Amino acid sequence: MSDQPVTSALATLTHKELELKTMIQRTIAKAKQLGADEVFISASYGIQSKIAFEKGDYNLATRHEGEGLTITVHKNKSC
Repeated sequence: MSDQPVTSALATLTHKELELKTMIQRTIAKAKQLGADEVFISASYGIQSKIAFEKGDYNLATRHEGEGLTITVHKNKSC
């Protein structure tokens, strides 16, 4: 069994991590520029694969790729 899919997934995760960091930094800067007192940002990205080995054979049961983003901005003690 080759490790190519794992290597490819790790490269994708590293690329997405850099994208998310850049997006978060830009969003915080823009919110502060517009007068926000506080900014909370949570971003996530993940790949999940479930592989089963049954009766002497590998079977890819599921694969899921997802992203999430939460932005909370406070101005004058209001959300």
